[in-house]
Amino acid sequence: MTMSDEMTTEQAEPAAVEVPADLMGRIKTARRGVADALGGVEIAKAELKEAKEQLAGEQLRLAELVDELIGAAPGPLFDDDHGDDEDDEAGDGGGDDWRGELLEELAEPAIAARALKALREAGIETAGQLADAQRKHGELWPDTICGLGQAGRQSVDDAIDGLFQRRRDAGADGHTETQRRREE
Repeated sequence: MTMSDEMTTEQAEPAAVEVPADLMGRIKTARRGVADALGGVEIAKAELKEAKEQLAGEQLRLAELVDELIGAAPGPLFDDDHGDDEDDEAGDGGGDDWRGELLEELAEPAIAARALKALREAGIETAGQLADAQRKHGELWPDTICGLGQAGRQSVDDAIDGLFQRRRDAGADGHTETQRRREE
């Protein structure tokens, strides 16, 4: 047997390491702690989901109460009709021409650039597409759009509120903001 044969034999057989009993006990305790913490995380996730759903419901209830307080009728974002409104030929604004409003052209207030980017990446470029996403996902619609945080959501809400307020103030003459800008 040569020296290289001896080294190979030594390398092939790992030496048994004795772990002190107290260290082994601490390792087992730490593993149980990790398992318990993971269980706690799962419980917290479930509670958070439930809390978010409750928050969405309360926000909706609050919005309905505010609308009732100020006497506002539900806006067009919640109408079920998506087709052309033939009764709107007189230009009374009762149709759904607002659906074609480009979100990037809304002003006073405008939607924040970062929020616009997130919406665009989600395939939402018009008020109608936004309404469809809101209808589909309810109060949790912002959670479906990557990169749209609380500030972005507020920016979108403010811009849409502004759009419909301007339409009400102007008597909704049948011209969309996009059309007005093109005419100017």
